[in-house]
Amino acid sequence: MRLVSFWRSWISPLSVAVACVAVAGCGADFPKTYPLSGTVLLPNGKPLPGGKIEFESVADPNLRGFGELEKDGTFARVYTYRSDGKETQGLIAGEHRVRFEPPVRDEEEGGGRDPGEEGYGSVSRRKPPLIDPRYRSFDTSGLKITIPAPDNRVTIQLSKPGH
Repeated sequence: MRLVSFWRSWISPLSVAVACVAVAGCGADFPKTYPLSGTVLLPNGKPLPGGKIEFESVADPNLRGFGELEKDGTFARVYTYRSDGKETQGLIAGEHRVRFEPPVRDEEEGGGRDPGEEGYGSVSRRKPPLIDPRYRSFDTSGLKITIPAPDNRVTIQLSKPGH
């Protein structure tokens, strides 16, 4: 009976301790991260109204950060993801390449056809892209930021095509 009592008194707390160390170790395998917020401005100085911003660590391209842009062009939080699916809040220190997924335009904003136009259904009148398509790729955007940023905040000004 004493042997059973001994095992019960030690095995349960030991199992919990091992589990806690294992779980804590999972989050600890990310390098230190820093919070980041900011604003994205179009070439005319107006905010980019929505979409996604993505960051890729130059030192470790397997670490990518994502943020959601609000309609006022701001983002408040960035989360870093590894290729194995684990995530943490913030970005790691160092240089990051930047790309964007512009907001999806709905038909009310001119993305669809003009119902008053002859041949409705076959002719399309679309607005030009909101941002230069080069900003959709890390390889062509030319945008980089360095973390930690002053006051953990950045303003990214997009330029016109060809500039």
